[in-house]
Amino acid sequence: MSFSSPESASHTVAQDTIDEALPELIKQTSHAATDALDNSTSYSGSQDFDINNLWDLDFSDINSAPLDTLSSTESPTNGHNAVQVKRRARLPSNDLSGYPNFSPSPFTSDSLIMQSSNRYMITESLLQIYHDVLENNLACWLAEENCPYKLQVVARASPAPEPSLGATPGPSRQNPNLPPEWGAAWSNRMYRRVMELDRAAQSARLINLTRSENQAASRVLDLVIMAFTTQWAQGNRRQERFSMGASDFATEADDLADALNQEFEESLQQSVWEQAKRALQDVVDVESYRVIYAELIFGLTQKPWASDEYQQKSFGSKKEKGGRGIKENAMPEIIEIMSQEGPHIYLERATRKIHALKFRFEASESGFMETSKKHSPRRLTEENRRTIGLLYWLAVMFDTVSSSMNERPVALADEDCQHEDADQILADSMRAAQKSRRGSQRWEMELFIQDDATKPTVGTRWPCSYDDAMQMVAKSAPVKILIYRHLSYLQNALRKRECPQAIEEIIQQTTLLYRYWNMTHGAFFRDLIRHYDTVPPRIRSWFFCIAVPWHLGALMLADVLEFIDKNGYGLDQARQKRLSSNVAARIRKASAIELADLAQVTTSRLFQEAGINAAQLPDYHFAVSEGPLLTEPWTVILIRGFTKACLFHLDMADDFQQHEGDLLGHDSEDFQDSLRRAEYCIRALWCLGKKSEMSRNITKVLVGALQELQI
Repeated sequence: MSFSSPESASHTVAQDTIDEALPELIKQTSHAATDALDNSTSYSGSQDFDINNLWDLDFSDINSAPLDTLSSTESPTNGHNAVQVKRRARLPSNDLSGYPNFSPSPFTSDSLIMQSSNRYMITESLLQIYHDVLENNLACWLAEENCPYKLQVVARASPAPEPSLGATPGPSRQNPNLPPEWGAAWSNRMYRRVMELDRAAQSARLINLTRSENQAASRVLDLVIMAFTTQWAQGNRRQERFSMGASDFATEADDLADALNQEFEESLQQSVWEQAKRALQDVVDVESYRVIYAELIFGLTQKPWASDEYQQKSFGSKKEKGGRGIKENAMPEIIEIMSQEGPHIYLERATRKIHALKFRFEASESGFMETSKKHSPRRLTEENRRTIGLLYWLAVMFDTVSSSMNERPVALADEDCQHEDADQILADSMRAAQKSRRGSQRWEMELFIQDDATKPTVGTRWPCSYDDAMQMVAKSAPVKILIYRHLSYLQNALRKRECPQAIEEIIQQTTLLYRYWNMTHGAFFRDLIRHYDTVPPRIRSWFFCIAVPWHLGALMLADVLEFIDKNGYGLDQARQKRLSSNVAARIRKASAIELADLAQVTTSRLFQEAGINAAQLPDYHFAVSEGPLLTEPWTVILIRGFTKACLFHLDMADDFQQHEGDLLGHDSEDFQDSLRRAEYCIRALWCLGKKSEMSRNITKVLVGALQELQI
C-alpha cells in the first residue's frame, strides 16, 4: 500500500538511507503478501467477501510510505542471545517536515499500478487474519450441534406452505461428528451466512432498509473487519526480542525506516478504528444482521492507544513498598491501565438488536405479526434460521462474559436466552416443585453441557483421534460460558443482598459446574498441555482460547467465594466448611498454575534463542502463526487471565520470601517455582503486547514487580 509523505520538505534527513531502504521495503511488502496467499492451505482469498471498495477510505491523517507493515521478514538482530525489547520512538504526529518526499508522482501509471497492487495485497493479508483468527474460533464456539437455539420450523395452520427463498441450505452432513469447518481448511462461514441472512430477511420483510442504510450496513461491516485485523498489523513488534532484564521498554529508533514503519502501523490502526467507530455511530438505529455482526466484532476490538496521549505515563517504574506487598503495589497501576478500555457498549448494543430481530422473527413465524394478509412474505431457509440461532448464541456468549467480567448487568435476562429445550423440562411438575421461582428461571446447566453434571459420561482423553478431540473441545465452549453466567448470578445475589440460602444455592450449582469441568474438559485440556508437541495446530488454537477464559472465570469465582465467606453472606455451616477446606484458595491456585503452564507451552519456542521464531501454527497467517496466544479474538480476556495469574504467583513468591527468605535466610523451592510461573505469565503478556498497548504496559508493571523480588 502506498501513501504520500508531506507535499513539501524543508530539508533532507538521511536521504541515502531512504533511497536505499525504500525499494527493499516495497519488495518485502509484495513478497510478504504473496507468501501469505501461497502458503495458506485454508484461506480462499477475498472472493469470499463482498468487500469491493474497502480502500476508498479517508487516510488523510496517516503519515506514511509504502512500508512493510505486514511483512513477515525479520530484520537481523545483534547478539546471539535474547536482547532488550525495542520500542520504536513515535514520530511527532504533526511534524514530518524533516523527512523527504520520496513517494512517486501520483500521476504516473506505474505509481497507480503500485498503489492498487499494494492495496490489494494488504487487503488480502488482513482478510486472511480475519479468517485465521475469528472464523477459526467461531467454528469452535458456534458449532451447530452445541447451539442452544435451533429455531426449528414452527407448524402453522395454513392452507398452503409458504414460498421459500431461492438460497439453498448448507450441505447436510452424513456424520454429525465431522462438521466441514473442523478440518484443516475452513470457509468464512459466519461472514457468508450473515450476508445471506440479511438479504433473505429483507426479502422476507423481517427487516426494512433504505438504499442508504443498506450501503451503510455493508460499509460498517467492512470497516469493522479492517479495524479488528489491523490489531495484528504491527510488523516492528513482531521483530522485537524479549529480555526479563529489560526494565525500560522504550529506546530510540534505530533508523529512519523503522521509525516511519512504526508511525505508519500505528496511524493505520488508529485511523481505521476511528472510521469504524464513526460508521457504527451512523448505523446506531439500523436493525440489520450485518450491523449486529459488526458491533459484536467491534466489541472484541481493543481501542488503539494513541501514544501521544500516554507519553507522560511511566508505567512499571520502581516504587518503595511502603509496608505493602508486591501485589498491592502493582494493582493501582494495573487497574489504571485496564480502565483505558472503557465499557463494552457495542456488545450490549448488538445484543439488544439481535434480541429484537429474533423476537420479530418468532412473531412472524407464529403468525402473530403478518406484514400483509394479501402478500405473505416468503419464509427463511433452514440455514437462515440456524444462522439467526448462531448469531443469537454468539451475542448471548459475549454478553454473559462481558457483563460478569466488567460487573455490568446482562443485556439478556435468563428468560430471554434459556435453552430451547428448557420449557419441556420445566413442565415436569416434580422438577418444577423442587425449584424456587427465581431458580427455575436460571439456565438449565445440563441442557447446555449435554451431559449429567453429577455423573459425567464425557471421558475423552489425549491421545485420541482428531475428530474426537475436536468434538471434545467444541463441547467445552458452552461450559466456559456457564461459569460466567453463574458468576453473574452470584454478583446479582450479592448486589440485591439476597438471603444466605439463595446464595448457597448458587454456590452449590457453581461448584458442581467447576467439578464437572475438572472431571471432563479440564482433564482433557491438561493432557493437551502435557503432550503439547503432539497436538495438531487447529486443536492448539481452539483449546487455548477456551482454557484461558475458563481459568479467568475460575479466578473470578475464587475472589467472589472469598468475599462471601469473609463477610458472612452464606450459611454459617457451609461457610465454615469452605473456609476449613480453603476452597477459594485451592481454586485460585489451581487455575493460576494451569495458566502458567499454558503460557509456558505456548511461548517456549519463542524464547529458546534470539532470532528463532518457530511457528506453532505453520499454516496460519504469519502475523498469528507464532502460537495460539495471537489467535484469541478477544485479547482483553487473555490479558486479564495472565495478569491475575501472574499477580497470584508474585504474591506467593513475596510471601515465601518474607517468611522463609527473611526469616530463615534461604530461598525455598516454592519461592523459585512461583517466580518461574510469574515469568511465564509475563512472557505471555509480552507476546500479547505485540498487538496490544494495554498488555505492553501491564508487562512493564509486572516486570518491575518481579525484579523487586529478584533483588
